[in-house]
Amino acid sequence: MTNPIYAPFLTRLKPLLSGDVSLYHIAPTHGPLSTPFAAPVTECLSLYLPASYPSSTYNDNFTNFKRGGEETGKDIIGGITGGWSIEPHEHDSVGKDAKLFAAFIGWPSVQAHMAYRETEEFPSVAKYLRDGPKGVKVCHVEFRKF
Repeated sequence: MTNPIYAPFLTRLKPLLSGDVSLYHIAPTHGPLSTPFAAPVTECLSLYLPASYPSSTYNDNFTNFKRGGEETGKDIIGGITGGWSIEPHEHDSVGKDAKLFAAFIGWPSVQAHMAYRETEEFPSVAKYLRDGPKGVKVCHVEFRKF
């Protein structure tokens, strides 16, 4: 986001971060963002879809992913939530007119997330998340209150 209104905020934020800053706005459609962010570790997913992909189709996919993950992910803290970015995005696999769906999952640790990926249930849940996006970025963040 290149809007100059964010310059003072970014100046204060950058010393607290360990990587580059990428700002965008998310309209949560699957629960409040605050609950996964309160977990010790938050898995942050950026899922890039073609502009022509129907948002309602991916909303249904994500609803199924959320339901399955919350039923089988015994270590998930604060649930799973997500929503569409308000701004358009660009990704190598989609081009300049990509849609971004951002998802957030609370975990006690990165190891707990990795352990869940090895369970029998994971493939049947993850298929919903993977059906649609042409590009994905994933990171884990330890959010802190100041």
